[in-house]
Order: sequence, then C-alpha cells, then structure tokens
Amino acid sequence: MSELPSSLPLGSDGYPAAGGVARRPAGAAESARANRRWWDAAAPAYLAEHGGDLGDADFLWCPEGLREAEAHLLGEVAGRRVLEIGCGSAPCSRWLRTAGADVVALDLSAGMLARAAELNRATGIDVPLLQADAGALPVAADTVDVVCSAFGGLPFVADVEGALREVARVLRPGGRFVASVNHPMRWPFPDSPTPTTSGSCPPTSTGRPTWRPTDTG
Repeated sequence: MSELPSSLPLGSDGYPAAGGVARRPAGAAESARANRRWWDAAAPAYLAEHGGDLGDADFLWCPEGLREAEAHLLGEVAGRRVLEIGCGSAPCSRWLRTAGADVVALDLSAGMLARAAELNRATGIDVPLLQADAGALPVAADTVDVVCSAFGGLPFVADVEGALREVARVLRPGGRFVASVNHPMRWPFPDSPTPTTSGSCPPTSTGRPTWRPTDTG
C-alpha cells in the first residue's frame, strides 16, 4: 500500500503514537478532522495487521467469522442500491458488487480509500469510492435501499444520533439498515482475538458483536 504523508508521529508498531491527549468537549467537525488524521496515519499499519483477515472481496461482520453470505442480514441485494459506511479498504462493498448490488463505498479516511482503489484495480471489481463523514452523507434523500456498516464509522463519530438521522434520511421507505458495532465491554480488553485473551479483539471489533438490523418505513 502506498503511504500518504502523515502529520501524526508514528509509534514502533506503525500506529499513531500516544501522547498529547486531553479530555475536553469537542464538536462533530473537530471530531471528524481528528478521526480522519488518525485513520489516514494508521491505515498502512491497520491493513497490514488485519487486511488478510478482512480479505479483498469478502463481507465479514465480526472477528468470529460471521459472513453476510451465511447470515443474509441485508436480505436480497441484487439490483438494490447499497451504501456502505466506514468501508475501509472496501472488501464488503466488493463482495456486494459480486452479489449484484449497485453499491457505493464511503469512508472518512483518504488513506483507507487509497488502499480500496488499489484493491479495486487488483481484483478487477470496481466499486465507486466516496470520501465523506458519516454525519454528513453527500447522498440525496430517499435514494438508497440498504445501508450497512461493519465496525466502520459509527463507533468513532461524536454525534451518533446525527449519523443515524443521516442514514434514515437517505434510505427509501421500507429500506434496511444493518450495522455491527463494538459492545461497550470490549474496551477493557486487549486487542487480540485469541483464546488466551478471552475473545477480545482489534480496535474496530468486539468479542460479542451487537447486531442492529432495522427496517424503516
């Protein structure tokens, strides 16, 4: 993966180094800027560590290996317009494209989308990529059949309710929204999904995923 210039110093593990952290109120715009900078800097290390597990064209809902091909949480996607929020390197969107969906992959991070573009070329599965904030979706109202997010976007936004209102806005009546997010108890545990760490898992994963399938309309 080609690396983008980063203004954040990196630690020995390739992730942004800890430091300069203070607890204070921050609005949605500042939170989005901070998230974008962090993920742009962290993208090479994160994808080097987890890209093999995520795959290039596979829809993995959680570290335990539940796949959309088995779970069918999104229902029939062929011919339907699908928006993925927090796509990362976009393996889920590529899988959806092979299943016949008209899919758009959205992420805040240019670093993640750069890798997504590389994998589009490598796999020959070309999905449209869109850089945007989950709290301000550049999508017209009532134009999407399905919105999905597998540990992307929602765990990191400052205003989750605002992001969910955006999802509701873009969905057509009767549309479906499905997301997997971190359980609050995930954070006390180490970042390794192994038997020796009691099912704890990576920064954007959880040992016990919470499913939130919702039909609107």
